[in-house]
Amino acid sequence: MGRWVSQDGHEVEAVVLDSRSMLRVQRWYGDVRYLIAYCTSVQEVAKIVDLATLTEVDNFPAP
Repeated sequence: MGRWVSQDGHEVEAVVLDSRSMLRVQRWYGDVRYLIAYCTSVQEVAKIVDLATLTEVDNFPAP
């Protein structure tokens, strides 16, 4: 699964809910993360977040 973040606090993560692939959009306000939406397509995400501002986050396993 992938995860992308923007400098303005948005976080988009690919997740599976009820056997369906979804994109979870959240936003950080200070130390609190709020759920914005579960999207079924990148087009839906683009209505919420400017896709050009997203940067992929690599979560490498610990050695």
